[in-house]
Amino acid sequence: MATGVYNRGKFLIAQGSTALASRTIRVAVVSGTKTGATAGTLNTMTDLKAVASVVVTMPAAAQLASLTVTEDDGNNRVNIDAADLAFPATAGVTGLMHVYYDEGSATDATRQLIGWDDTGWGAGVPLDGGVNIAIADWARLS
Repeated sequence: MATGVYNRGKFLIAQGSTALASRTIRVAVVSGTKTGATAGTLNTMTDLKAVASVVVTMPAAAQLASLTVTEDDGNNRVNIDAADLAFPATAGVTGLMHVYYDEGSATDATRQLIGWDDTGWGAGVPLDGGVNIAIADWARLS
C-alpha cells in the first residue's frame, strides 16, 4: 500500500497555484489496472485516462471536504487534513486506488492531478454499496 504525489501536484503546490484549503479537490476511483496510473509524469485527468487498461470513475459527490492547512513549528512541517471520504455506490466498479485532482474546470484536459493512494484498496474493493475511507492527516509537507 502506498501513496504518492504526481509531479504536477508538486509543481502546483510549490508554485502556489493550488491553495488546497480554498480549491475543489475531487477524488476519482481507478479500476481495470493501476499499472501506469502512478507514473509521476501524468499531469491531467486526460493523461490518466489515456493509460492502457486504466478505467477512471469520477463520482460527482467524491471530494475532499473540510480541508485545513496548519503550520506545525514543533515538528517543522505543514499538516493538511480533511474530513473522511465517502464514495457513493457505483454498480459494477471495483476500485484499485483513488486519485486526487484539482477540479479547476469541467474538462479532463484541465483537471490537474495532485496525488494518488492505494491504501486500503488491496486487490480491489467493489463500490456496489459505496466505500468510506477514514482520513487522518491527509498530507504532510516537511
